[in-house]
Amino acid sequence: MEKVDVEPNIPSLELKPEKPRRKPPPPGLKDDLTVIAHICVVFYFILICYLCFVRPFEFFTWHPLLLSLGWMLLMTEGILIISKENPVVRKLRLNHTWKLRYHWIILSIALLLVFIGFLIAVVNKNRLNKKHFKSWHALFGLISLVACIPAVINGTAALFDVELKKYIKPSIIKLIHQASGTIAFLFGGLAVVLSVYTKWFAKSSNNNKYLFLLGLATTLYSVIWTLQRPLLKCFRKLFKL
Repeated sequence: MEKVDVEPNIPSLELKPEKPRRKPPPPGLKDDLTVIAHICVVFYFILICYLCFVRPFEFFTWHPLLLSLGWMLLMTEGILIISKENPVVRKLRLNHTWKLRYHWIILSIALLLVFIGFLIAVVNKNRLNKKHFKSWHALFGLISLVACIPAVINGTAALFDVELKKYIKPSIIKLIHQASGTIAFLFGGLAVVLSVYTKWFAKSSNNNKYLFLLGLATTLYSVIWTLQRPLLKCFRKLFKL
């Protein structure tokens, strides 16, 4: 009898077709509102720079200068860079990987500047023998820095979610990162808004009501618009768990 070769039943190793990427939404009203947020952030930073150098530069002046650069400008732009409604990112045609890369690089630089600015305020209080964290501005700033700790830890973990998925779901890591980051930016944003009510701002601006209104309007708008998308994403993910 002739031997008949029987092929073993080997499962197919065909690769699954990749899911088609969603096309970004066409430019609309939200893109225009994001552009306004960019303008507000830049205007506030220019305003603080003007107030820092319009008078003799002092040791404490580093605090508003570094915080306006680190928190208001870099932190806000670092969050907006991953937004789908950012026309700047749309023009640069950045993919998701590059957006995340710029996101953590910009926020890392921002946090370093914010931490230095925070230390300057603490050292200045010690030099003047004043009590710490008596104002809402200072308290909100402290809360935002504390909230940055879990955001940084989970943000780092999110970069290695493939290796960590055996121990914890990547969706949970990302949710904790987004929630803690949103809380951090919320309280940091409140501290920035309240900065226009501080004695330093009043003294540097000579109680100019127009500069006060400019600072208040630019901070309020940019903080509210930057927060709206992360807040919605956090609520949606919470309901999915």
